[in-house]
Amino acid sequence: MEWFTWIMWLGIAIVFGLIEVITVNFYTIWFAISAIITAIIAVFISDPIIQIVCFALISLVLVILSEKLLRKLIFGNKDHIAMNVEAMSGKTGIVVSQIRNDRGEGVVKVDGVSWSARSVNGDRIAQNQRVKIHRIEGVKLIVSPESRDSVVKTALTNMSRNISNTKIVESQSYKKVFDKEIQGLKIDLDDDKIDRTDIEIFESDEVTCEYDIGLKDKSQDREFEICSEINGGEFIIKSVNNSIAGDTHYSIALRLGIPSKTRLKINAVLGRVIVKSKWNADITINDLGDLDIETMDVSGDLSIRSTSGDVSVGKINNIELKSAAGDTSIKSCESARIKTSSGDVSIGSVEEGTIQVTSGDLSIDSLDGNLTVFSSSGDILIKECRCRNSISITVKSGDLQIGKYFSKSCQNTIHTTSGDISIGIDKNSSLIGKCENVSGDISIIGAQNEKSITEHKKEFTIGSGEGTLTISSISGDMVVKTN
Repeated sequence: MEWFTWIMWLGIAIVFGLIEVITVNFYTIWFAISAIITAIIAVFISDPIIQIVCFALISLVLVILSEKLLRKLIFGNKDHIAMNVEAMSGKTGIVVSQIRNDRGEGVVKVDGVSWSARSVNGDRIAQNQRVKIHRIEGVKLIVSPESRDSVVKTALTNMSRNISNTKIVESQSYKKVFDKEIQGLKIDLDDDKIDRTDIEIFESDEVTCEYDIGLKDKSQDREFEICSEINGGEFIIKSVNNSIAGDTHYSIALRLGIPSKTRLKINAVLGRVIVKSKWNADITINDLGDLDIETMDVSGDLSIRSTSGDVSVGKINNIELKSAAGDTSIKSCESARIKTSSGDVSIGSVEEGTIQVTSGDLSIDSLDGNLTVFSSSGDILIKECRCRNSISITVKSGDLQIGKYFSKSCQNTIHTTSGDISIGIDKNSSLIGKCENVSGDISIIGAQNEKSITEHKKEFTIGSGEGTLTISSISGDMVVKTN
């Protein structure tokens, strides 16, 4: 009975407070408050039964009243609460903390106010993604990812909000064939009057430039123009300010036929860039706002800076990608330097690379070389891994699975803060394995010379033990199986 003291109740309050800070669910805060009140009661009443009953009753009352209390704080006059809650339905917001129903995580910001949120169908929703609100349950928003069409529609509306007529009222077309050879193509469509850009590039022996323009205002018999010229072997395409009228917004569909050995450098906004042919030169693309990027195989280096948009790439030599938001898919590459803030990354095969994912899953079918991975939030799946030098994988929150791992003389490390680890090691490998965690089970299956140092620290040997594999975790189960 001596454990039921005011100090213990303060400790319970701190635990519930930490849970609230981590999950932002607006429920455990009431248990923290209840524990604080019970701690005060415990100073005067030493009976543990009375303390527990007081804690339970106070918690129950606060949880029941929490919905009404929060709604009153947020919406003000309670006569308008129902109407304001109903008005939330159909609105859109931005995910500021990844939504995972299985972990009770997720925060969405709507009109400058942060809400605890859950996915309507249980799917994970990444940080910075736009979502649609379906309803409110208690003090949580129930949301779903906004479709790509809706995102584009919203962006077009925002960019054209000062235009009285947002429909295309006039279109113009242009086509020109150039008889000069080129070594490079530079497209610069950084114009705040552009509502949408669609760029298609395909292989052609002759240099052709064709575009269609959709205008939001009458041209008054003036022709729209963009600058298209060849200067010093570089084909330059850029917008011409005020080519029609000072405030005319427009959309542009640009189609270019050029030799596949031409270097590409593209700056563009909202829309799509697609390289429809196999390319034999370097490509640099700067996404200036919600631009989807797609290429076929590239026999050269690919450099992408993406603000918001999906990236799909075929077979490539080297890729350097920085993305703020959007999914990335790569068929195969020799070398990858990838840094994403929000979005999933999928790679067919890679020989070596450095990958940093802030929020999103990482999937690699085949790794045949060296790899450094850092993930803040998201699961990692590597189906087959053949290490040639070193592998370093660090995961803060998420599960790690390696289907088949082969290594002989490499020194490799794997660390997770929170998440399960599952590794299948090729029986022909040669290594000494070291597994250690603070919380969770450790299972070693099929390895020789397994040794349990403590409950949470084990070692094993496969083959002659030339290399090392060090696996550590703060919280999570480990399963290592030789196959």
